[in-house]
Amino acid sequence: MRGWKLPGRARPDRSILTRRFFTFLAAAAALGLVASSCGSSQSQPGPEVSELPGEEELETNALPAGFRDEIVLEIQDPTGFEFTPDGRMIITSQPGQLFVWDGRTTSTALDLVAVTCSRIEQGMLGIAADPDFATNRFIYVYYTFDDEGECVNRVSRFTLADENRVDPSTEKVLIDKILSVRAYHNGGGLEFGKDGYLYVGVGDSGCDYDGGGCDGRNDASRDLHALVGKILRITRDGGVPPDNPFLGPDSVECRLSGVATPGKICEETYLWGLRNPFRFAFDPHTEPARLYVNDVGQFVWEEINLAVPGADYGWNVREGRCANNSEEDCEGPPEGMTDPIFSYSHSEPGGCAAITGGAFVPEGLWPEPYGGAYLFSDYLCGAIFRLVEDEAGGFSRTAFAVGLGGGSASDIGFGPFGDTQALYYASYEGGGRIGRISYGGEPSN
Repeated sequence: MRGWKLPGRARPDRSILTRRFFTFLAAAAALGLVASSCGSSQSQPGPEVSELPGEEELETNALPAGFRDEIVLEIQDPTGFEFTPDGRMIITSQPGQLFVWDGRTTSTALDLVAVTCSRIEQGMLGIAADPDFATNRFIYVYYTFDDEGECVNRVSRFTLADENRVDPSTEKVLIDKILSVRAYHNGGGLEFGKDGYLYVGVGDSGCDYDGGGCDGRNDASRDLHALVGKILRITRDGGVPPDNPFLGPDSVECRLSGVATPGKICEETYLWGLRNPFRFAFDPHTEPARLYVNDVGQFVWEEINLAVPGADYGWNVREGRCANNSEEDCEGPPEGMTDPIFSYSHSEPGGCAAITGGAFVPEGLWPEPYGGAYLFSDYLCGAIFRLVEDEAGGFSRTAFAVGLGGGSASDIGFGPFGDTQALYYASYEGGGRIGRISYGGEPSN
């Protein structure tokens, strides 16, 4: 287990997807190894406000009145999920298996364990269904491929048959050789936008692929000729959309190489300067759909970014709205960089320090103030929060669901529940499970 040092402190780094690490972190906290310091949530613009409950409240307040949380499925190490138009849930499991749950039974649709690296944060990490799934049966999988002993991240398209089986021979590799130098910060988010294009979240690989530094010293996301530390945008066949922001005489396709010659710019890049955009979500209520990107922080801040095509979110120069590894040097942002709309400090009460899932509440599904709200989860404290916008355009957070257990929630999203919808979440708690949060009790069937 790797560590890092600040003057007078020692603290372990955070793995997003391993129960072993979570157990270690809990033990470290009990031994006083996790340091604390003063800090606060940050929003832009407007006042800095935090509505995070303290540790005691996190343990006792589960859900607002009228909501119900239940475990609907046990499954090993679930990293993400997606619903098909016919209501099936497709679930990715870190070791390299893809499962389909029809609400009653679970089937193993695809087994890539033999060719999947699953050490630390590597594995089968993300899933998306094609907008035209009803006719083409296409699904898209983000996984860490064992390329003859070298672990690289790739995005592939497969065909899911009606009998809940995927023939491995249907694989079409769309993006390949995304470097995973240290097994950390692989990203893994996959989402289709209203524009019909596939958006891909890629982490910075933990260490510089070019032999530079690691952790906060890793500046790989600053390289526009590499796919790491970016949100990518491609067509469903792997091509480059004609309105991507980095098209020009010095741009090249990087989708099958992962990196280009320095001085070139990867045409697949949509956003850059990110550390580990593990999950992100489109707002279905806006036109065009706004995109919120949850970027997992290093040692100080977790952040939510509003996507602006071509924007640089500053990592590894910036973390949150501050300089890298600082809670005090918060002037800026520097010219050409974009600050997050909201960030929260690891030093706040509750132990929240790894932002993961994100989802917008469908309008009319739940009572106010939830209609259209953005929900996001933190993996380390096992909680889901609601992002609150004030009259000045600033943001704060308030707890929605807490006490979900360690390793909750790696992903969140809305899906069918009887004749209505509910919020589902993936958790590593108890070996792995899928939970469901609904409003108003049992639905009518």
